[in-house]
Amino acid sequence: NDDLVERAIKNSRQDLLIYAAIINPAFILAPHHRIIADKLMDLRDNITNRLMIFLPPRSSKSLLSSIIFPSWCIGYNPSWHIMNVTYSGELSKDFSREVRNIVASPEFSAIYPDVTLRQDSRSAGRWNTRQNGAFIAAGITSGIAGRGANLAIIDDPLSEQDAYSKAARDLVVRWYPSGLRTRLQ
Repeated sequence: NDDLVERAIKNSRQDLLIYAAIINPAFILAPHHRIIADKLMDLRDNITNRLMIFLPPRSSKSLLSSIIFPSWCIGYNPSWHIMNVTYSGELSKDFSREVRNIVASPEFSAIYPDVTLRQDSRSAGRWNTRQNGAFIAAGITSGIAGRGANLAIIDDPLSEQDAYSKAARDLVVRWYPSGLRTRLQ
């Protein structure tokens, strides 16, 4: 049984869905999750450099792409700077808190024993690994100047109400090339 656990831990470093099952045993796998996970793994491994995921609400896209995936990337490269941007700073902080809690968990430590949080990393909006990595949470209208990112995740850049507003949509379209895109390292 110990051999099986050790194999699962080793495989979780290469397969996002195995990692997800260990980190979140309640996660219910559906066929579309393999497609998402394969694309996210290609992103981490620089096989692709941009990815857009469009799915209906409650499809686990945020769970996979804004919580599980960034924690897996931190394990893979704990010196990365990861930025998560949403329509509101509060939603982004919620994602950040969940990622930080995973990185602090015993399950994560079993997979990535050398990756740890800095002791002073208590903020939901920005926290660091002891390996000089960082996780930054921001809203679309938050200032991200002076911050850089190896990985930038935009999850729900518009609220449901703003999705119907041309002005709000135009803001996001203007913001990306002159805002977040310039922050990529």
